[in-house]
Amino acid sequence: MAKFNEILVGRYNKALTKIFSMKGQAPAPQIASEITPAISMFYGAENRILEAWNLYAQSVLVTATVGQTNAVQLRNAGNLLVVLEKLIVSCGVAQEIDLSTQAGVPGNLSGPSQNGQAREFRSPPQSPTLLNTAIDSPAPLTAIIARVQLAANVPFEFIIHEDQQLPINGLRITQTVANSSLMVTCWWRERALEETERTA
Repeated sequence: MAKFNEILVGRYNKALTKIFSMKGQAPAPQIASEITPAISMFYGAENRILEAWNLYAQSVLVTATVGQTNAVQLRNAGNLLVVLEKLIVSCGVAQEIDLSTQAGVPGNLSGPSQNGQAREFRSPPQSPTLLNTAIDSPAPLTAIIARVQLAANVPFEFIIHEDQQLPINGLRITQTVANSSLMVTCWWRERALEETERTA
């Protein structure tokens, strides 16, 4: 019996093709029995490892420097899918904080770098993804995606629910007031970027 492509909205077939790295024509041309992929497997943070996700975290305090603003940057080491799950920021002086990103992986900031530390005992102990700092008034990256006015020494959490989690190549947190400390905590998950995920 001949098959007909009943699914005329191509993005669903394309999504299945990408997720399962399938070749050829529409992988699920018909509804009925073929359109049953309930792909959602997530049922708890302890099961991320079964889907090849490693869980990491890092926290950094950049001290105040006279005449300079500080920055902290989370930088994808490349060939990874990095998803930011939690971001908490606080400052020693009330000010605006800018979050910025760009299409490519940004260069390192001028200050020291720290690798992510495993927050799951089955993950490798250190992540190649870096939390990098600077005290020489670096500019934001290409696109500022959030601006927040923070009170002094009051932490602010940017990611409240899972729809706000952010796949990143790099994310830079920059101050706008000089001579102020900057404290940043990041939690993220990462895994190897699969070939079908390199393009949309």
